[in-house]
Amino acid sequence: MTTNEGSRIESFPSGIASVGLGRTERTIPAGEPPPLPVNAELSVIGKPTARHDGRAKVTGQTCFTVDLTLPGMLHGRILRSPLAHAEVRSID
Repeated sequence: MTTNEGSRIESFPSGIASVGLGRTERTIPAGEPPPLPVNAELSVIGKPTARHDGRAKVTGQTCFTVDLTLPGMLHGRILRSPLAHAEVRSID
């Protein structure tokens, strides 16, 4: 449905699926893309995907950026005070 300002009125499902879904009408600007179909009609969104690199990650074969060591690399560590509002006077 199109209104006279160039916007359109769309009907969307609303509510909780286990309790019951209703429909809500909203005014959408004319330049907006159409809403996605229900999840049952989608081919990728809401569907399980295979993790092709799962075995390599679990066995430790995958190389992450934290595993890299380059020459001249600087290493740092965060030191936090065990006291919430204490003043740090020195670090040993």
